[in-house]
Amino acid sequence: DEKAILSTTLVMLSGGTAMMGLVLILMGRFRIADAVSYLPLPVVGGYLAFIGYFCLQAGVSLCISESMMKFKDWAYMLQPDLFLLALPGLLAGVVMTLASHSIRSNVILPTVMLIIPLLFYVVIFTVGWGLDGAREYKLISEESEPVPVKDLFHLIEFDLINWSMVSKVFPIWIGMVFVVSFASCLDVAAISMDMGEALDTNKELATVGIANLMSGLTCGFTGSYIFSQTIFTFRTQCHSRWVGILVMVAYICVVWSEKSLLEFVPLFFLGSTLIFIGYDLLYEWIIEVRHKLIWSEYLVLLFTFAAIHVVGMDFGIILGIIVAIMDYVMTTAQTSSINRINKRSRAVWQPDDWKLLQNYGYGENAKIITLEVRGSVFFGSSVQLLSFISEEIGLDGSDEDLMDMSLLSPHMGAHLLRNKTGTPISTPKTRRKEKESLSNSKLNVRHRPDFLVLDLSQVTNLDATAARGCFLQLAKMCAKRGIIVCASGLHPRIDWMLRSHDVAHSQDEEEKIKKSIHQNAQSGYLYENENLEKLFLFMSVYEGLEFCENIWIERFKTRSSSPLNSMGVRKKSFVRLDDLESPGDLSVATKQSLSHVFSYILGLDQNDRILLDDMEQSDKGSFHQELSLHEGDVIFKKGSTPDAFFVVLRGNVALTGRISSKTLLKENIISGAGHVRFKQKNDQTGPSTSTNNLNDTIKNDSDSLSGLKTYVRVGGIFSFVDFILERPRTFGAIAAVEKTVVARFSRARLESMKAENPEVSRIIQNVLLQASVLELANCTCSE
Repeated sequence: DEKAILSTTLVMLSGGTAMMGLVLILMGRFRIADAVSYLPLPVVGGYLAFIGYFCLQAGVSLCISESMMKFKDWAYMLQPDLFLLALPGLLAGVVMTLASHSIRSNVILPTVMLIIPLLFYVVIFTVGWGLDGAREYKLISEESEPVPVKDLFHLIEFDLINWSMVSKVFPIWIGMVFVVSFASCLDVAAISMDMGEALDTNKELATVGIANLMSGLTCGFTGSYIFSQTIFTFRTQCHSRWVGILVMVAYICVVWSEKSLLEFVPLFFLGSTLIFIGYDLLYEWIIEVRHKLIWSEYLVLLFTFAAIHVVGMDFGIILGIIVAIMDYVMTTAQTSSINRINKRSRAVWQPDDWKLLQNYGYGENAKIITLEVRGSVFFGSSVQLLSFISEEIGLDGSDEDLMDMSLLSPHMGAHLLRNKTGTPISTPKTRRKEKESLSNSKLNVRHRPDFLVLDLSQVTNLDATAARGCFLQLAKMCAKRGIIVCASGLHPRIDWMLRSHDVAHSQDEEEKIKKSIHQNAQSGYLYENENLEKLFLFMSVYEGLEFCENIWIERFKTRSSSPLNSMGVRKKSFVRLDDLESPGDLSVATKQSLSHVFSYILGLDQNDRILLDDMEQSDKGSFHQELSLHEGDVIFKKGSTPDAFFVVLRGNVALTGRISSKTLLKENIISGAGHVRFKQKNDQTGPSTSTNNLNDTIKNDSDSLSGLKTYVRVGGIFSFVDFILERPRTFGAIAAVEKTVVARFSRARLESMKAENPEVSRIIQNVLLQASVLELANCTCSE
């Protein structure tokens, strides 16, 4: 029955539209549309270019009164009569485009749009055609029978509706919801980008939902943004809500009118408005955008534009996103994320050792090199990163090294087994040529260091391929040449990744090897290269540098050829860090005296040490206050008043507040076997990664304690920069282990000390000066 079919169809369409409107309102309410903000600009640009092409094609189609849905339909333009019909619209679109771009005025484009139809009416009535003659030449649409709006509701007979069709059209309705919601969000993103202003995608999606709900309840059909009208209104620079109100009133009049607007308005004029938008969008997103995108992004834009033509809008956008991701991976893999930085440890060496480090350790041919790695290190960038590091430290990979690299990672395959000319590296002829090439280019080879310190604090992610293919291979290559490789500032996830893949030693084994290397350096023996085939991990870059400096000084002084070998043993006025801290549990370590700590920082003569010892024993409150803390106790918060600075006498202090709250001490890591549990670590490099009280303190006060920055060990001085500058504290401090003891030097006590005991005041001022010099020497542009 035709009436049953018609009634069922109208109800299914309008009912589905109303229900979809409700779903879109809920999606906007729960902010689901935020996902569209992740679309890359080249993909959205390709979509905008397609919209421009679509508007151009729709405008021409309207001019010639022929359907144009495919690219082959442009063949209509080869017919002279149809070309003549389209020509006025094409020319009018050019005039509108020139008017909008040449003259910046709110009235120019509307004036041009009024003049064009007026000229049309003047011409047809002047030549005697009239409206009938214009219809004869297909410049105006043919007349049709009037259809009152009320007749629409008479088409529906609820008794004849087949409700079983609901289950059959439900899958189609789901697809319609996805298409309309995605297309609407994409339109909002495109309009926002074209306008250069931020739009709330969720509110706009809810607006589309409200419009569809109203449309469905009044027997209307599904719709989304009228993209062309929105862009057109923006191009006319009419930024007023009255535009929307007038359009709404005009639409109501058109719907209730029994006459069609197309029977009076020239078709080429209606088409020219779409052609104008098409010109504008195509020029902006195909021609002008070339100067704003790099060539790879521009290719992504063109690919998206072409893909939408071939496979449709949804799949074309998806393909564009995939190509954009591939472009990002390739670009990231080719970009260097490594910088050489000039840093020293925070240890204070005696003058002779300091000169030794300055002239030889960090001189022209530096024995200790520090490299800062940033960003994400993954399978695509690991080869390039290893190449950059090798080049920076003068490390030339042998044939055996390249073979090992190819075996460690499946991504480093055949191209590593060939030289620059493409010849396999395993042939004797190739080896002979490479030796000759190396002998001829010795002047270009960099001097190799004895120590390499990698600052990985800015590395956000590391995958298994990069761990083995880059860092493990780097350690093995360096071990063959006697170079110790240290890594510092690792996030817990990266620390676990390196240790689980045997790129770094286990914690217990690492401490034993460190002690062995230190003892061998003191005795003048060379350390075994087998112990160097893995990375040595440190909590901070300064701890790694201090380890390297200490080993290198001991090795240098024990060499028979050393010009400083006759300098004798270390002066008694300086205390080594090893003497301040004993290995093992920091919570049971002996509390150090201030004179002992200041000897490490500054170096004190016998009289100064006796003076400080006497004051500590007689009256501790005279110039400082000792604070005994439990694990997790807050010493001060970020932003507080800097009324004092502190020195660690026992235990460990965690500094917080410089990085995101997402980077906490305890990180939830899930491997293929489940959750990763960290082993308790009680050594001198820092507290355990599973410390609970400290982690809870950071989580419970995320505003002023927003994340772990570093640790300060015994002998460390902190908060002195803010104290000197009298500015609000730029970080917070928390006791990291049980029974931590810190000395607090308040501003009021130091002021009174100047008059009561100027000698002690002089010592403290020298300590602050020395600490400030070390802080300044270790500052880089990246900080």
